[in-house]
Amino acid sequence: MGVRGLHGFVGSSCPQVCTEVNFRELAEQHRSEHPGRAPTIVVDAMCCLRYWYTPESWVCGGQWKEYFSVLEDFVRTFTAAGIRLVFFFDGMVEQDKRDEWVRRRLKNGREIARIFHYLRAHGEQPGRSMFFIPSGLAVFTRFALKTLGQDTMCSLQEADYEVAAYGRQNGCLGILGEDTDYLIYDTCPYFSISELCLDSLTTIMLCRQKLCASLGLSLPDLPLLACLLGNDIVPEGTFETFRYKCLSSYTSVRENCDKKGSVVFAVADHISKVLRSHQGERKLEEMLPLGPNKALFYKAMASYLLPGQKSPWISQTPKAVTTLDKQEVPMSSDPESKQEVPTNLEPEIKQQVTMVSDTEILEVDALCLEDLHAFLAQALCLQGKSAGQLADLQLDHVDPRAVQLGSLLVRGLTTLVLVNSACGFPWRTSELMPWNVFDGKLFHEKYLQSARGCSAEALVEQSRSRLARFHQLKSVVCKACLGEGRRIVSQQLWRPHHTGRWGRQGPGSHRTSSGHSRSSQGQYWRDQGPGSRHHESDPWRRHAPSSGWSN
Repeated sequence: MGVRGLHGFVGSSCPQVCTEVNFRELAEQHRSEHPGRAPTIVVDAMCCLRYWYTPESWVCGGQWKEYFSVLEDFVRTFTAAGIRLVFFFDGMVEQDKRDEWVRRRLKNGREIARIFHYLRAHGEQPGRSMFFIPSGLAVFTRFALKTLGQDTMCSLQEADYEVAAYGRQNGCLGILGEDTDYLIYDTCPYFSISELCLDSLTTIMLCRQKLCASLGLSLPDLPLLACLLGNDIVPEGTFETFRYKCLSSYTSVRENCDKKGSVVFAVADHISKVLRSHQGERKLEEMLPLGPNKALFYKAMASYLLPGQKSPWISQTPKAVTTLDKQEVPMSSDPESKQEVPTNLEPEIKQQVTMVSDTEILEVDALCLEDLHAFLAQALCLQGKSAGQLADLQLDHVDPRAVQLGSLLVRGLTTLVLVNSACGFPWRTSELMPWNVFDGKLFHEKYLQSARGCSAEALVEQSRSRLARFHQLKSVVCKACLGEGRRIVSQQLWRPHHTGRWGRQGPGSHRTSSGHSRSSQGQYWRDQGPGSRHHESDPWRRHAPSSGWSN
């Protein structure tokens, strides 16, 4: 997100931009300078999701009770320091950023595909390097923060703009996020969420004034720099030839120049020495190879101007800027390369879209009895478990189908939240929050037990009250499905080619909790190898426990 290459440049070639700060000290200073005004930090929540999600398990659908505890600690720590937090969430994708949004969604699809390939090959969760936030995390984070009494806002346009505007207009202590666009906006200080140490309340402040001093620029020059480097509106390839020419000119007069960070230095040098020398005499489009991207470029420049701000690089708001949202703007990858890219998706992109829709990824199209038993058992058993107990659960292996089912349930909850709101809240919102009804690891444990043929008594952990509720809920669900012409049957009755795709685990095999292997070559893993056994369609009522019951 943000300006292409700027984050790496600051870290490697311009470290003086970064300064360690302590929020407690900054808050005290703010209170002394502004008596009666609580120090406020505006938080770009979408940038913080990866920082907040610290539970070890992330692939099974989310450890929601653990996650809620993390958010609770986060809020409690800042509140204890007398710091007010205001959280912003993305509400929509602006028209001029949709191409970038599509690219990110395709990238996400490729990453998810890699995760499922890993699951099928290894039967375990990938390392943190492949981490992907659980489904619904952004939606339910907002509800969690509201539950914790925090101010949350849903943006009506790009969230980073509204965050920057809110911070400036309300004299906030700073912005907490992870987006280099906050180095470009002329707003309150920008703090890094990835560098935050919650215990000491210290982090890194990225100072735009020091960035300007290092590059020989002024604050109004930063939006121009960002657009020439490429950002969420201007594709990176748009000014590739221009940047190459700047770099060639810059490095030709400097020996032993570090080319890794030289592109930013070179473009900044061109702005300060070439463009600024003609500022006021020639229009920007006369000095830059804007070509067919003129309207898009001016729109990107204007997007960094907060209410009441003006840019010396834009003499007046171009007509193209005000009409850009209402029309389709053709974009070329580079106006000097004579290679035009149509606004429609290229064949390669369309192929990627097809790949993302791979049935091996999405997420299961039929529910079997074993699935239902696992869902019911985990919902009933969740109520008596703490976040710590859930964190201590250990899985024998990770099953791709269970991963899909867990994700589907959470996605279903996000839909129910919207339906509940549209219908006037017939259900309490708290009843639809995942930390009250779902835990990924617990569901996975129940799924593996159910798939092995464990009895209902074992699934509900020998509780008579849970068992009664289990059969009651099962009857309600099965009756409702039957009324829709969907009979839920045991996976034992499915044929190998059933569209539910039970057991499609790829070319490899995974051990089950009983130690046997499970193949994916279109056969039921129960029917393979030693120890295989057959069950009737509903074996969970067969045996009553001899002892160990609880209420």
